[in-house]
This record gives sequence, C-alpha cells and structure tokens, in this order.
Amino acid sequence: MPIYDRLCGQCGWEAIDVFEPVNHLAPLCPDCGEPTVRAWLTKASSVIGDEMDHTMVNGLKEPRRFRSKQEFARWKKDNNYTDRVRHIGQDGGDKSPFTRRWESMDAYTLEQARILVERTASEPARNEPKETPLKVRVTTGEVSSPEFAAFTGGRTFGR
Repeated sequence: MPIYDRLCGQCGWEAIDVFEPVNHLAPLCPDCGEPTVRAWLTKASSVIGDEMDHTMVNGLKEPRRFRSKQEFARWKKDNNYTDRVRHIGQDGGDKSPFTRRWESMDAYTLEQARILVERTASEPARNEPKETPLKVRVTTGEVSSPEFAAFTGGRTFGR
C-alpha cells in the first residue's frame, strides 16, 4: 500500500506518511470535517540507492547478472577487471585540457606510439573466443528447400 501525505485546504491540518490504497476516497479532516488532498509535504530522499540491474556479457563464457553496484565493484576487483575510461570533451566540444594533439608531441613520444601500434597490430588478441564444435541435430525426412540445397552444395543426406 502506498504512503501519502495529506493536507486540509480549509484549516491547514496535515498528516505525513499515511498508508492508503491508490483509489481511496479522500478522508475528512479530523479538525474541520472538510475533505483532504494528497500533498507533497516531505522532501524526497537524497540518498542514491545501490540497486541496479546489469548483465555483463563481454569477456565471459556465460552472461552474469549483477543486482547492486557494490556486488559489481567487488566482482570486478576480484577478477581484475577495470572500467574503460572514455574521452569526454568539455564546453560542449571535443576539446579537453587533459589531451594533446599528436602534432604537438615530441618525436620520442610519437616513435613510442608507433611501436606500440605496430606491436598490438601484429599480436593476436589475448581474449579471443576459442572455436566451439558445431552442434547439429539430424532428423529423418526429405527437405526440398532451395536454400538447403545451396547450403549443402546439392548433396543429399539419408539412409
């Protein structure tokens, strides 16, 4: 049952945190007998909740669901995962005081960046998924579909 605040417009009587059904008729004021109205007399909580619903699918064999920020942070720490930080510009543009243009960098830094790019391009990805065997279910009967014939190269299967 929801919680509401009640206010009497006639005499100013108020009640805070009243349990009542959504479609409940307005109760009468205990002081003057006039109908009361629902009002927002208390301010909303400023506490940010820990609850969330996040399903992580990248880098895992099976998707994993997290229900709280604390649980997700603990799992990331235990499994040596870190959040990827993205560049966010300031003042409505792409510029940031924390980044520089490539042209303004010295030759040593540019050479180190070139070596790093070449090394990462030549190395295989570390977390590439391994090939899994194809699972096939065989049933008996005839299939006369042009797509199936194209898929099998015109071969027929049977007993």
